[in-house]
Amino acid sequence: MTMTRPPVVNLAEEVVSGVLQHAEYLQASVVAADGGALEALRWSGALSIVLRDLGVARVVALDDVWRGLQGDHQTAQHAVQTLLEPYPTAFAYGEEEENDAETHDENAFIDHLVLFLSGFLWEYEGQLVRLVQLGVVRRLTICSSLSERAHECYDFGTAPPTRMRFDTFAAQLAAHNAFRPHDVDADKPPQQAAATKKQAEDEWDWTEDAPAAEESVPALTTTHLEAEVIVVHVPLTFAPLLSSKTPQQRQEPSLFVLSHPICATAFPLLLSQVVQYQQLHHKPGPNAPLPPVYSHVRDVQPDHIPSDFRRTLKLVAYTLSEMLVHLHLDAKDRIFAMGATSLKIGHTMLRILKDLQEDLTTHTLQSHQAASFVLIDRTSDLASPCAFGVSLLDRVLALLPQTPSSYDSANTSQTNRKGLHVTEIFPLHGCEPSPLSVSLNVEAENIDRFSPSPFVSGIRWKGGVSLCHPQNPNGSSVFRSLAFRPAKLALRDLDKRLQEVEQELVLARKITKTGTATRRAPGEKKASTRGRDVVLRRISNILDAGEPESREHTALVELGIVVLETLERMEAIQSRWDLCRERAARNVQLRKQNAGEWIIPELTDTVQRQLLTAKQQAHKSLAPSKDGAASASHVVYSLRELLTLMVHAFALSSGTPLEDYTVQMIRNVVSDCLLESAVGDQSGVEAICPGLSSEISSYLELRLQQHSAESGGKRTTEGAITSSAASGDEDEDWGWGEQSSPRNATASTNTQDEEYERLQAKAIVESHVERLLLPLKEVAQLFAKQNDHEFETVANDENSSPRSLLAQVSNAMVTNQQIPELERIVDASEQLTRAGIDLLKSGFSRFGFGGSSGSNNALSPSSLIGDSKVLVIFVVGGITFEEVQEVATGLPDHNDCQIIIGGTTLTNSEILIDQLFRFS
Repeated sequence: MTMTRPPVVNLAEEVVSGVLQHAEYLQASVVAADGGALEALRWSGALSIVLRDLGVARVVALDDVWRGLQGDHQTAQHAVQTLLEPYPTAFAYGEEEENDAETHDENAFIDHLVLFLSGFLWEYEGQLVRLVQLGVVRRLTICSSLSERAHECYDFGTAPPTRMRFDTFAAQLAAHNAFRPHDVDADKPPQQAAATKKQAEDEWDWTEDAPAAEESVPALTTTHLEAEVIVVHVPLTFAPLLSSKTPQQRQEPSLFVLSHPICATAFPLLLSQVVQYQQLHHKPGPNAPLPPVYSHVRDVQPDHIPSDFRRTLKLVAYTLSEMLVHLHLDAKDRIFAMGATSLKIGHTMLRILKDLQEDLTTHTLQSHQAASFVLIDRTSDLASPCAFGVSLLDRVLALLPQTPSSYDSANTSQTNRKGLHVTEIFPLHGCEPSPLSVSLNVEAENIDRFSPSPFVSGIRWKGGVSLCHPQNPNGSSVFRSLAFRPAKLALRDLDKRLQEVEQELVLARKITKTGTATRRAPGEKKASTRGRDVVLRRISNILDAGEPESREHTALVELGIVVLETLERMEAIQSRWDLCRERAARNVQLRKQNAGEWIIPELTDTVQRQLLTAKQQAHKSLAPSKDGAASASHVVYSLRELLTLMVHAFALSSGTPLEDYTVQMIRNVVSDCLLESAVGDQSGVEAICPGLSSEISSYLELRLQQHSAESGGKRTTEGAITSSAASGDEDEDWGWGEQSSPRNATASTNTQDEEYERLQAKAIVESHVERLLLPLKEVAQLFAKQNDHEFETVANDENSSPRSLLAQVSNAMVTNQQIPELERIVDASEQLTRAGIDLLKSGFSRFGFGGSSGSNNALSPSSLIGDSKVLVIFVVGGITFEEVQEVATGLPDHNDCQIIIGGTTLTNSEILIDQLFRFS
């Protein structure tokens, strides 16, 4: 008898199913959605289904609607009508006659508007009231991604908490709706109404019944045009980036990230965050108790956890619990956690799941599939994302910017990942008009980040670029290849698919076999054998046949441009990236050799030598040199690179004592790096140490003046410098050199002033460095001890990074191995029951009745998975594609358990550095 395989959990299909269940509310509408909802709609494929099958006329960004509400009443009316109405006349009337502009402005309205909102409805209340007060929307449907229960996570401030009721909220909005029903016959001119009446009399010759017909005219008014406001719950809380659609794809892990902006920024609790919260809320006084000093984040009392952090954790728990119920998974008895924050989320999830299951019928509960759910703190393994990995998709998201909006400030426009809940990238190539036309805050020096490189700028493509092609077999296959395979193999797979398209066009006689390849600009290095050159040539050949008519071809062209642009941007920084990766590999090698105590000293010694060499070369560069290129080859870690390597080193040196001498070395190295970075990269320093630039402004001004003077000195001719120096040497003993003496005195004074300002600035910088040490020490404290195989790599490469904690946990769960530091979430009653049983066993053992095993905190391997065939692993703080690739590679060949990996966001080392040190 053959056992039936469990059904495949298709993440994208479940999202689409949730949308189609509310299809009646979406028919023949105009849709406006925020970034989080658009992410879920795009990656699930529901967006194309809505546009194709439900008659949705247009989809716009919600920010554009809110921006249209600004200004006076008439201006807002015109802006909203222009933005939302797909046709020049009001399609609700069912008339096709052409009206003049004045009639259109007066009578036109939007028949049905649907808003997809990811946040709390109370946050949009003011804008929604403003929208309905315009009187241009007849039927307004609000699709809330959050349920009524999840709205209890809203920040009510000093106001008493209120329970959200969708019906009540809709009724309150409807009370403000200024739209009035339209009478079709009343809107017609008198001549047209008379003509209509005469036509009816002539056609039917029922003149004797004319009074009755006239009496029935009021009943013919269009009652379907009355105003209406509806609020429904459409669960769009996660974006399914990778979904298993077939049993064959079940062997590869699925991937999702949360689409709510608050959930995406969630990060495990840090002691530095608790200390800052205590400093802000501690009220000094003679009888006021001092705030407790915690040695571990696990010991922090709930009253000392920031309230906004508690609300964020509760919202994450609600989102994950409702997602499990929507996916028809039952994980209530198999929730595990690793880390203090995950423990808190796990206990909250257990309570929420019990409440949700009480509302379900017995038949529905029986249809749910058993699953195991594992929560992991990102701080349990910060070494993996800070190892300068080689995943191409991670580099795509790190190097290609997101589309800025009009609400972005100048600071956020300098970073590529402005929204952690958004995975989509800026349409770098060929999008007209450019999305930059709506963003008013992108500074001139940042425009280059939104422009394609010269390598791909010659491609004749006007369709923009996107990573998201869920309904396209070729596009989704290439994306899966980029996610699960090394970069070279993924590029080869892309080239193979492009070659098939090229051959298809050749057979159709649309292009010749040779094609016209895009050439590099004159003077650039020729590298005809590179893989990217082959991909570029194939894309150019495909576009020689004109704009692709097939969506399959379009997806391949867009993904090819994305890959080519990323590779070009990587090449500009690859030497520094490789240097940092070598340093990280050295850290791994030291830990393999049980020499973890030398990881941090070696790193600080390397940085000290870099800074010393750079300073010596800077002094040498002041003197005239015939070959002025020697000093440019030396590389010094930037501030972010140094902090990333520090995080990696502290994580891998976990469990080894940190000596005072090593701590002082760290202080000196980071202080010197901060001082040097503050001169050339003030924005980067401000992101790590806010306010530092203003505190050392006098030192920065002196350094800038010195740099200007040095630049002027370099432009002086060699003969003038030699003559001046000779004059100074001749009159040095007597001080008779009237021209040289003031110069020497000024130089001496400048040197003394610089040294004095540097000492003062370094003292200030050291105070900031002291605050940076607390998160670094916590990184080592929270690093989870992995099993004995933690440094085994698939490729057995001595220089490669160790397998991540995520890969270790997933492999151990499916192979029934014990996992240190993994705890099972049980309710209080079960804990008391187990404690009583253990007590009885220990008591009976005194009388020889057995039960000698006693209590054991370690989880048995059989209790991890049990009979469940679905394993969901969620990382609080974000995941990387490199970790997903390690999970896929480390799974056994014949694996019956489906792996679903989730995270609050897709992260990288730059994001993690900001999250780690934002409270220091």
